[in-house]
Amino acid sequence: MYKLKSLGIIIALTFLFWASIIKLESCSTFMLKHTDKLIFGHNLDQPGMKVSGYVFINKRSVFKKGCTLSELLTKDRKNPSTLNWISKYGSVSFNSFGKDLIDGGLNEEGLYIWEMSNVLGKYGSVGKTKRLFASNWMQYILDNYKNVEQVIQSVQEMELDGPAWHFFIGDKNGNYAAIEYLGGKTVIHQKEEMPIPALFNMPYDIEMEKMSYYQGFGGRNDSSLDNLSAGRFVHTAVMLKDYSVSESAVKYGFKILEQLSKTCETKWSVIIDALNGKIYFKTEGFQEIKTFELNKIDFSNQTPVLILDMDIKKGGDVSEKFSQFTDEKNLELVRKFDIPFNQIMPDELTNDECIQRVASFYKSAEKQENQIITGVWKAKVNCDNPVFNSFYPNLFVDDQWTLTINSKKDAISGTCTNSKGELVSEPIENLELNNDQLSFTLTLKKKYADIRIIVQANKDVMTGQLIFNGLPLMMVEFIKQ
Repeated sequence: MYKLKSLGIIIALTFLFWASIIKLESCSTFMLKHTDKLIFGHNLDQPGMKVSGYVFINKRSVFKKGCTLSELLTKDRKNPSTLNWISKYGSVSFNSFGKDLIDGGLNEEGLYIWEMSNVLGKYGSVGKTKRLFASNWMQYILDNYKNVEQVIQSVQEMELDGPAWHFFIGDKNGNYAAIEYLGGKTVIHQKEEMPIPALFNMPYDIEMEKMSYYQGFGGRNDSSLDNLSAGRFVHTAVMLKDYSVSESAVKYGFKILEQLSKTCETKWSVIIDALNGKIYFKTEGFQEIKTFELNKIDFSNQTPVLILDMDIKKGGDVSEKFSQFTDEKNLELVRKFDIPFNQIMPDELTNDECIQRVASFYKSAEKQENQIITGVWKAKVNCDNPVFNSFYPNLFVDDQWTLTINSKKDAISGTCTNSKGELVSEPIENLELNNDQLSFTLTLKKKYADIRIIVQANKDVMTGQLIFNGLPLMMVEFIKQ
């Protein structure tokens, strides 16, 4: 059998494959904002396929290793990702592909992202150093950013692969945007260029052009909800405009999703109340609405990742139904997804080999973090500022600090102590790893010192500035032991 040699041909066939299994009416997202109400709504629509899903509680301060789709599904792991990071924020995600391969979700800072198929979409391939599978990239976004503007500033540096998707992003401040990839170029719609906060399966400009032919938006065509041919974008625009503040935003959001389902085969419906930190969902087989509260979730890495099978019969609060994540449950989820992975990139791997790759890729992070950022560093601390020393005699004179960064599987934490014993650090849980540079803020008990330390990965020296009560005091150099 003829084997594909060109990665470009492989990626092209990937797009053709996904286009063949995903029909035009596939997935919907909108935002409803009114005075003190702000919700995001999403339907996952997948005709002719079974789509299982888990809700994941993802933790902050966890080491991550990125992946590309081509890396997962080709024998020699073509075009791999070299991107590593530490999650800055915890998040709730809805996953079908397994851990860190998400369909969409919300982080603890109120940043929302979700994907929709884009029938005219095409990612660029320009040799950028940062590369991720689009599903993994969405988890990267939730791990690292807290608002729409930060995401927009970051998108140009990333190269994506996988199904032809575009993305709706929003935040708790009511900002929103659409990120599209058309003809290999990144297109951003926001603010006045995106008057309707919704995204479906056609490029946004085409949806706006079509809407201009309907009543209420400049045209004569029937835009009523009974006219299903008007389409989901028009109906969403109508329903957002007709919302009355006296009605529950969550209930009205589900009404919108139910209207959008009339022309689709909806597998999941999700409403996120961004201001009140509540998440609601139902599935095709279990229509009673389930809910849990974001504000009651422990996102620290001292507790395990939690998961919840979305197919729950009884509605109501499901907070107590989450269970601890395991490798076995992750593999079970990937196996449930009714998709022949080996047809995406034919003649490369068997379907079972593909499933094993997809379900286990995240474990490679556990093998790498020790090599990159864990260990013990020591610093000799001497402050030569006479004014400071007159107020705080000997506080930072002839002292030795010991900085320890640990890992438990992929969970990263740290502490700092000093030889004099006056200063003991709070646990370090705010580590960031960007462009192979580690940074964190170290807070010391009793006396306050904010130390910003940036270190090049795999190097033996950390240097940071000690700031005491807002005063830049001196540089501290830690040497790895």
